[in-house]
Amino acid sequence: MCIRCIENLSISLEKLLLLLLAAACMNNISAQHISRTRNQNQQEQRQWQRQLLSLNPFQNLAPASCEDVYLVNPKARESQSCSIGVIKRFTGPLNSWADLKALLQARSFRGEIILTHETQMDAIVQWIWRMRRMGYAHTVIAARGEHLCGQLSKVFGEELGCVWFPRSISYSAVRAAQTSSSQLQPQLALNEVALFLEEPAFIRLQLAAMVLRLGGYNVLALDSDVLLQDDFYWWTGQPDYRDYQLLVQRDVTGGPNTGVMYARGASPSGPIAWALAEGLMRNIRWKEQPQLPPTFNSTFTTCWEQAVVADSIYSALVGRPIFLRCLDTRQLDRTWNVREDGRTRFVDANINLIEPALIRRSFSMSRPGPSCHSPLVGPEGLWALEGKLKLPHFRGVWPDALGGRALGESGGTVSRAFQQMMREAGPPFWPDPEDPSTEAAADAVPTERFTQMSRHLVCDWASCGSQGMFLLLRNPDGSWAGEAAGTGGRDPEQREPCVVVGHLGMTPDKALGKRLQLMANGHYNMALMAAVHGPGGPYFATNSHLTGLAHFSSAMRAGMLGFHARRGQMIPAPRVIALQPGALSPGPDPTAAAGGAAVAFSGGGGSGDMSPLVLASKSHMISVMEALSSVAAAAGRTLGLPRLSCDYAWMHQDGPAAPAAAAATVVPFQNFNGSHHVPWTYLAGQAFAPYGSSLDALSCEWLAFAHHGCLHGPIHMERIGHMHANPHPAARMLLSYEMDYLLRQLPPEETTQRAVSDADATTATAGFHGGSGGNLLVVPPGSAAGPDGVFNVTLAQLTDQLSRIDPDKTIVWMERPMRVVDLQGTLRVAHQQWVTHCCGLSWPQSHNHLCFWEY
Repeated sequence: MCIRCIENLSISLEKLLLLLLAAACMNNISAQHISRTRNQNQQEQRQWQRQLLSLNPFQNLAPASCEDVYLVNPKARESQSCSIGVIKRFTGPLNSWADLKALLQARSFRGEIILTHETQMDAIVQWIWRMRRMGYAHTVIAARGEHLCGQLSKVFGEELGCVWFPRSISYSAVRAAQTSSSQLQPQLALNEVALFLEEPAFIRLQLAAMVLRLGGYNVLALDSDVLLQDDFYWWTGQPDYRDYQLLVQRDVTGGPNTGVMYARGASPSGPIAWALAEGLMRNIRWKEQPQLPPTFNSTFTTCWEQAVVADSIYSALVGRPIFLRCLDTRQLDRTWNVREDGRTRFVDANINLIEPALIRRSFSMSRPGPSCHSPLVGPEGLWALEGKLKLPHFRGVWPDALGGRALGESGGTVSRAFQQMMREAGPPFWPDPEDPSTEAAADAVPTERFTQMSRHLVCDWASCGSQGMFLLLRNPDGSWAGEAAGTGGRDPEQREPCVVVGHLGMTPDKALGKRLQLMANGHYNMALMAAVHGPGGPYFATNSHLTGLAHFSSAMRAGMLGFHARRGQMIPAPRVIALQPGALSPGPDPTAAAGGAAVAFSGGGGSGDMSPLVLASKSHMISVMEALSSVAAAAGRTLGLPRLSCDYAWMHQDGPAAPAAAAATVVPFQNFNGSHHVPWTYLAGQAFAPYGSSLDALSCEWLAFAHHGCLHGPIHMERIGHMHANPHPAARMLLSYEMDYLLRQLPPEETTQRAVSDADATTATAGFHGGSGGNLLVVPPGSAAGPDGVFNVTLAQLTDQLSRIDPDKTIVWMERPMRVVDLQGTLRVAHQQWVTHCCGLSWPQSHNHLCFWEY
């Protein structure tokens, strides 16, 4: 009977899973039936996810065809860069060169392939969606192992490209064999491949180097925190970039940033392929000689991927062994940074070789996209550095001024195995740059051209994103919303993003996986997270532990969020308490915010109409939010932050910001004139994240709330590195952007504020919660407002008012700002822990021990 009832019920997936879990405890339901029903649910969920990914409009989803892409971006039609519908699935291990060739045959498009690496599923799901939104289906994920690829397959099915190396080199085993009497076995069989460095960035680097060694393919290597706003291939086909074989992002330090690196038309035996392979080779030699780094007072096991590739590119520029980025820090020499014969002399010796090999070049600013940067770059215009790469040869000379013989006398067993593997790709291998007899052969290898990309083509968050240049002002169907940022025309030719490729890099929300910057700028798919994880998937409060905190997952499994995640269930949406929109002015003008009308006020602390509360300063805002958090803690609900306009003067700069260390000029400053424009120099973009569909409706999220300690309860990390785990995770706070999204998902009867009637109160008190009762938490009678406009209430008063409201309501609206003044016991401790661990609720006191940014 129970089985027949379950089969006949037409209910949601979440409720069905809960019923199955309960039914599993009953003796009259067989395990075979539960397994069959669960498999059916999983198939339905996958079908739901696939439907979401194939629907239009695709601002929040994905284009179904290249024609959808061309309608939004005519450049993609001209470059024919869209690969949707022509790329085949490839998910599997790379055991041999034949496997790599099969991968490229399935996943490449017109000789192009896009590679990235990542260990967090949510981050890579979003990255794939961002690539597909631009029409790029020819992507491959370089994963650490089979598990991530298996999880991604459940989301993307036949559209996925994901590979891993099942075999990796064990350096400890090699060293053990070398120090014992046992005979060393060959590292690799003929045409077999293996992973030589297990750090995620090196997996992508090795895959890129191997693809170039095969020849005939162009490789675009991207970090997972990259966003696309325009067709990269169209722009790199323009005269500014057409004749270069290696294009690399210009880092804020002035050097190469491998987060965006494009190798096009590179020879499999040339200097570009050598430079990528050399980045791996140097680390392989340091790993198999762990005693070597201490000889030059360093403690690293491997050098950072970006640093070692930069050194390899510099070596190809000057033809000499360069270790500038890897050896500029000597941890075992405390006087290295201050001695004249220490770091200063070392850096100068390298720069004296590198700078003459680099030529400064300018870029065209005739189109609207590049010209958007004019207010920031001034008369210098857009510029970067270029040079010619040649196959280097060290002539057997290792100058001490450049770091000496930093790689040791010769390669060991592992490095020889790596060289042999790369030789087996087929094309001729490059001459050994350390062999004095191969100098003539190295000189005969043709040169290749290298250039940094302008800040219009690729730019980081600090330089461009914080100035509004990552804000995607589009309508839900993907079309441009009004006038493009920084341009005045409506012709398609005059509507270009200021930045083609945005690279988030170092952002204030880095601890949250940089999700807030992606969300606020329109490059994060909330609906996709709901499809993957359920109703609670889009929110930090309920899904923070699935992005950026996987290594702390065991500490979270004691709580309900871990319970859901561990069993693959759908995460429920948070139960929210928020201030009704009319009670707080979103901007400095309360009459404009309320449409010229006062807000009806029916609470006991006063009567009649009252104007919305205006936040006079940042400290006033913090005081009000701290008060609301006490109500949320007492109610056992998640606090939904109110939406605030970017018009508030305390969100703006007082004057020009201090120039960055690598900046040559001070960024010009303009006062806010009542109308927002990109790029903005008046807005404190390093502390606030603007969002909205247009510049006329721009809201700002204070980044001090973008912390784990603010949004949820399980983890917080202090500046000094200590981590504390709460075994009972709590969904504490929704950012205003998330609150807006939640409201769009709910029916009007849930989002409309309605006072509780006497009948509602009677049935709620009796324990019956049916129908569509009220959801408005009114100010208790006799309460008075303090100087900050917040009404002080007691816990007993609040509890009485809450008892009149159905506890199953998704949202409870506060009539006016309130503060619970007498929290006691565990409630008081929980609230105090929340406040002290949340940067935004305790700023500026939290700055010394918790906050990682200047807010």
